[in-house]
Amino acid sequence: MDAVISLRMERTRAMLAAWQATGDAPRTGILSFIHMLIAKRTKLTDSGVR
Repeated sequence: MDAVISLRMERTRAMLAAWQATGDAPRTGILSFIHMLIAKRTKLTDSGVR
């Protein structure tokens, strides 16, 4: 379980770093996050994340 959590944290940090590296306004990163949630909505609800 620790390995799964570590992998997810690593991927999340990489995603956030990529958003920051674009140099866009914070609004762009927030919109990217929202779009990601919308795209993965079914998968997230199927896994029990609410």
